[in-house]
Amino acid sequence: MEKYEVVGDKKKHLDIAKVVAVIEAAIIVALIVALVACGKNKSSNGSQSASKSTDKMPKSTSSAQVYGVCAEDISKFNSIYTNGVIGTGDFKNRMKNVASDAMGRDGASDDPTCLFIDFKYQITAFNVDGAQKDYDKLKSLATRGQYPSNDLITISSMKNMQTDIDSINRSLKTDDDASQQGIG
Repeated sequence: MEKYEVVGDKKKHLDIAKVVAVIEAAIIVALIVALVACGKNKSSNGSQSASKSTDKMPKSTSSAQVYGVCAEDISKFNSIYTNGVIGTGDFKNRMKNVASDAMGRDGASDDPTCLFIDFKYQITAFNVDGAQKDYDKLKSLATRGQYPSNDLITISSMKNMQTDIDSINRSLKTDDDASQQGIG
């Protein structure tokens, strides 16, 4: 479909690509103007809008917000996943060592990163009770807006963590049923 522009009594052919480019440029200019206007609005109402936005944020206590407790364990933990073979005895032992170091630190029981590292070890060790305990504490911290470090390469949602626990429970139940029947 061809586009024409009427100039006086003559029709002039317009290139469709040029029309699209002009429309895109107009949209970009409109977005920039809107962003600038929003920025000015926020700065003029800064104290008012800041108080409104913080009202919606979860309340947290500074005593439990100790994200730096296990900072040095993050790289050790990540290297196990990048350099280890999941499911081997070496993997499990290395996980145990990192989790033990992490949970041995002052404040570890209130640090979501330390707890997540321990949770992953408990899952690796098929320790449902330990994993559930870590999960419950992590869930409690999450309701206060405290989460494990995003630098952990295996970070999971709470839903995925519960699924891990449920999977191990099913696996252990299946193993128990098989051994009771003399299969395993």
